[in-house]
Amino acid sequence: MTKKIVAISGSLRKDAVCTQIANTLEELAPAGTTVEVVTLNDIPMLNEDLKANGSPAPVAALTQQLVDADALVLITPEYNRSTSGALKNVIDWLSKEDAAPLAGMPVEIISHSPGATGGLMANHSLRSILAVPGAKVMAGFEVAISGSFGKVEGGKLTDEGTRDFVAGKLQGLLATLEAKAAA
Repeated sequence: MTKKIVAISGSLRKDAVCTQIANTLEELAPAGTTVEVVTLNDIPMLNEDLKANGSPAPVAALTQQLVDADALVLITPEYNRSTSGALKNVIDWLSKEDAAPLAGMPVEIISHSPGATGGLMANHSLRSILAVPGAKVMAGFEVAISGSFGKVEGGKLTDEGTRDFVAGKLQGLLATLEAKAAA
């Protein structure tokens, strides 16, 4: 059975490294997996007044995508030792949705930075944030891509070692889903 992963790029920039990494995930994922890449440019800043007549259309659409998904991959840059404001904002919106799309959702986090730590602080920040809506962040070694600007080209992740590591993490995410389904 086909498994569906939603991959959210946590950067709004047109040629963002996050989006280039997200655009690579389907080719790295195990056979029988589809990956839907989501960018956050249309998500408004959280303002509960906007929910007076239901959630804004982009938020409602993302909520439904996640309800229909088997897993979520969040790709974040590191800004000031944390995740991006855009990614934090969408998590805030999703945590307010009646469908609670993050509750119990298996999540893999991929962080990146041009520096040596690969956005590890952003990765840890997201882990903490995702605990509140009840997401199930995958255990084990974090995906923290250092020197990330030199590891993408032509809209894709090109560094072979990084591609192999990310592919292994996606296999682990899918194995977790299969084990859960078998239980």
